[in-house]
Amino acid sequence: MPTHDTREKTIKKTHSRDKNSNETSLDSLYLELPDKKAIILAYQNPKKNLYSIRFDDKTKEIINNNDVNYLKNSAAHAGYVHGNIKEPNSKYKDGFVNLKDNNKNLADGRLFPGIELIKRPTISISMKKIEENKEVKKKKIEENKEIKKKKKKGQKKEDKKTMIENYINNNKEISDIQELNKLFINNTLMEKEKEKEEKKWKILLRFTNEANCYEINNIEDFISGIKDMYTEAKQTLHPMTESRIRRHITKNENRLPTMAGIAGLHAEVQALNDLFISCDENNNRSASNNIKDYRKDILKSSIFTQRLTTEQAGDAFAACHNCSGILSSPINVTTGKVTSAGSNFSLTLSRYETSQESPI
Repeated sequence: MPTHDTREKTIKKTHSRDKNSNETSLDSLYLELPDKKAIILAYQNPKKNLYSIRFDDKTKEIINNNDVNYLKNSAAHAGYVHGNIKEPNSKYKDGFVNLKDNNKNLADGRLFPGIELIKRPTISISMKKIEENKEVKKKKIEENKEIKKKKKKGQKKEDKKTMIENYINNNKEISDIQELNKLFINNTLMEKEKEKEEKKWKILLRFTNEANCYEINNIEDFISGIKDMYTEAKQTLHPMTESRIRRHITKNENRLPTMAGIAGLHAEVQALNDLFISCDENNNRSASNNIKDYRKDILKSSIFTQRLTTEQAGDAFAACHNCSGILSSPINVTTGKVTSAGSNFSLTLSRYETSQESPI
């Protein structure tokens, strides 16, 4: 394998085309060692990066040509690039979307094979705006007017005097009476507005028994379910992908966050899976689960993901906890990974077992 110096020379050579630029073209970037910064810069430079333009166009095509339900189920679009565009075995591929089966998921009665939901009582707190009818509102306004009339002028002066004295005691450097009067009026108005706003809202408490995580209690059934989903999508789960899914599950002590979905079914994992298959074909070898067979190819590749839903559709989509774990180093994900990447979710969860705070 070429040394670190070889990679640095390659990057410097690429930069020399434009001495005023800090960005590196992914088309001419050859990485034998991870250089996350260089890859991200290349991905974010559409003028120099043919692949990012193609990927953006494909994402737009998926969004424009499919209905809301399909996009909601698919959620994300992923692709990958392997090698230098000038190399004979270089490859770009996109079109990977999340796999989902509404009959096998994380819902009660339709659980994915090999898992069970871990539930715990929680309290959700929310604020709801109170919409008052016109008659009630009018009545309150009249009542407030009557209260104001009944207040004694002397009491008002005393309140004002007390406030000014307190303010002077706490702020000795300010003694201008006009400034204090102005402050008193402003503070009074602010308090009244605050009081009005508080009356428009009420706190809602909702007691639930939700599942923040799921436990894989039969990993063989789980992997079998993953393989079936890949087969239905006309794909084959590669031994290396399976190995990384198993390792991620073990590292998290078989407990994973429901928010991250079913480990192994997201678009970026499928992109990695296809990359492994492509590497086998290029090297004329049988599939294996030995990372040493793929390290060189992985270090010359990168994976990227974009959203298909919400107002952020088309934006870069960071890999979730599960995908970040499965696509851990040395795999480059140019669109980012979550901060929990590589951490043990089971340990995180244990710290919240006696609290009402969400571990996710």
